[in-house]
Amino acid sequence: MRIGVGLLALVLLASCESNEITNELVQSDSINIQFANSPTHSMSTDKDAIKKLAGFIGRKEKTLPLECEIKPSGMIFFYLDGRSKHEVTFTDLSQKCRYFITKLNDKTVYTVVSNEAADFLAAIRDGKSTY
Repeated sequence: MRIGVGLLALVLLASCESNEITNELVQSDSINIQFANSPTHSMSTDKDAIKKLAGFIGRKEKTLPLECEIKPSGMIFFYLDGRSKHEVTFTDLSQKCRYFITKLNDKTVYTVVSNEAADFLAAIRDGKSTY
């Protein structure tokens, strides 16, 4: 029982900063997603989409492996009451090394872009109405 509680505490501590990112972003009331080298961008006030993106960005924090090249593929701008609240860069969605990059408390934070997150962003980029 103590081992289980200890492991749970360790998992919660390890995910604390990622949850801080999610908590910060989910307060936004709108987002604007801009894709590099594309005229496509998407503005949304859909709270479910904002929550989904905030959850994707706030999970699986990692250090950037040396073999990964940062090639920005787009930016996500989070707004509250019409004012810019937070910016998140995402790297090339087709690469093996896919990351969201943001700042939190003056520290650059890298989180992994999961397959689900890449599919979500690709659907938006391709103009699909459901994701």
